[in-house]
Amino acid sequence: MMIRVAAFAGLILAHSAAAQTDGERLADLLSREYARQAITALRQGDRPAALGFALRGLPDQPTEEDLMRYPAAVFALELAYGARVPRIDQDREARYSLSSDGTRAFVSRWENPTHPDQDSFPQSIIDPRDARLIAKLDPQIQVHGVTTPGISASFSPDGSILALPSNETSIVHLYAAKDGAYIGEMEPSPEASGGRSIGYEAGFNQDGRLYARAYSVLRTTGIDIWDVQSRDLIHNFQTVSDRTTRQVPLGWDHEDGLIIQTTTSDPNRKTPDQVIIERWQQDGTKLALVSKEGRNYEMNITAFAYPEIRLLFLAGENGLEAIDMSTGELRFNHPMIGPFVALARDRAAIVLRPRSLVPPDAFTVLNLEGSELAIKGNDAVPFIHDLFSRRGNRITSSTGLLATTYTGAGTPSGLALYERVWSEMNEAERLEINAERVPRPQL
Repeated sequence: MMIRVAAFAGLILAHSAAAQTDGERLADLLSREYARQAITALRQGDRPAALGFALRGLPDQPTEEDLMRYPAAVFALELAYGARVPRIDQDREARYSLSSDGTRAFVSRWENPTHPDQDSFPQSIIDPRDARLIAKLDPQIQVHGVTTPGISASFSPDGSILALPSNETSIVHLYAAKDGAYIGEMEPSPEASGGRSIGYEAGFNQDGRLYARAYSVLRTTGIDIWDVQSRDLIHNFQTVSDRTTRQVPLGWDHEDGLIIQTTTSDPNRKTPDQVIIERWQQDGTKLALVSKEGRNYEMNITAFAYPEIRLLFLAGENGLEAIDMSTGELRFNHPMIGPFVALARDRAAIVLRPRSLVPPDAFTVLNLEGSELAIKGNDAVPFIHDLFSRRGNRITSSTGLLATTYTGAGTPSGLALYERVWSEMNEAERLEINAERVPRPQL
């Protein structure tokens, strides 16, 4: 069951509606309206405005009791503080990836960035909190064929390295996230370097030592694995891709192997499709996890692999299944059709977002055993990150697909969060906010 901000607010107010005075009811309504305006501002890429509206939803010098009374404003404040919604000088579709600490982001236009013009944004590293340019990447990399954020540039788990793969050459280029300095390139296997490829990035493993990329060049398919520190190619898996069988990596497992999905289809549609998911170890061992069969439209599975919690999430027509990576056993399932999945609460919970663009309070939060939890503002942070033009137009086509992204981890909560946001306001902003705040009702 999804918990809406307004409903959530009504559940935990200190006084029931029947016991409220007219002043209290007016303050509650005004606070919820300010929270709504804060979320609207986030949807337009205006984080400073969102923070201002969220602060207006709380009385001056709020207490812990005030935070309990106005949960919608607290939700909006947490979400606005954690959101990474910069505006850049571009109106075309763009790619956008965030580091795990939320201080660096990769940005480029969606099309070929090697011939920038006045309407395009070159491959760059920015500070996503204020859109400050850290560096234009040098060299700029040809990335023909990149079509989804899932195969965009990605940051290492610790946020120190940006990996930018090229479908033009199958080379993976590495940059220092801190200042954009070029580290070097990871050369592909001979099979992957025979021409322009279609690629899919399994990305960094959970400690950032390894990086994997699947390729398809002419009729040759496989997966390259590199040692990131030495930039040496250390392993190559050969995979199958033909009229009946397709093998793709879903991500890393918890033992530095890869999770591979094999889909087999009958061209004549006389037998059901089959999906087999295995763990492939670098010593050649293959361990079965999942086996399914059904019609094609029933087998449209989106996978999210999180080795740090040893769970593989399969989102399909039958809802979300959480598979234990160690045993292949079903940990739990949840009845939401094809949701996006992200980790939250320092990897102690998962957040589910429907495929459609929904309000930030229309998320579901589960613990690692599948039990539903009350939603908090920080829970929605992984899915609120978006890139906007200066005019406030959203120019990212999809978010929340990258395993490594900013989740709001380490941010303060409660009064500590309020004090931090308030301390970052200048005097003019404080005066304007105080003039329009929710009044503290006289009891």
